Parts: sequence; C-alpha cells; structure tokens
Amino acid sequence: MIDFLAQNLGVSLEIIILILTVIGDWIFIAVDVRLGIMMLFVMFGIEFMAFTGFGLDTTLVVYAFFGTFALLATTMLITHGKNDKVIV
Repeated sequence: MIDFLAQNLGVSLEIIILILTVIGDWIFIAVDVRLGIMMLFVMFGIEFMAFTGFGLDTTLVVYAFFGTFALLATTMLITHGKNDKVIV
C-alpha cells in the first residue's frame, strides 16, 4: 500500500517512510522534547540499518540521523533557568 501511495504522489518510498517516522514521533515530542528527539535518533538509526538491509537509498536517512544527533546535542545544553552552569 505504501508503494502504491509513493507511485501516486511521485515521491520515493524512502521519503514516505521518513515522513511517517517523524509524524509517529510527535507523540514522544509532545511528552518531552528531549525524549522525542532521542527516540527519533534511535528510530533513524534503526531505519538506516533496515534501508541498508533492504538495499534502499540511505542518503536521506544518514542526513536525518546526523541532523537529529545535532538537535540532540543542543537540547542537552538547555538548562531551563535552573542554574547558570551548563553541565556537559
């Protein structure tokens, strides 16, 4: 069914899977941003392994994986005004 949807929309299967992953992760982001980004990071890692195993294009997943890693690294620096020090 996803392949049929991809053909009708004119986008690749990899992009649809990435979009569905991000949409599915919104519930984790609604609970806690750090938890959501961490789960998205793990899910992109699993998708990279799955795409490699199925022989799909892994370029977009690698970009999303490292982009999520950068977001995760910046959210670890947020202190929320509790103290003036940033604990790394």
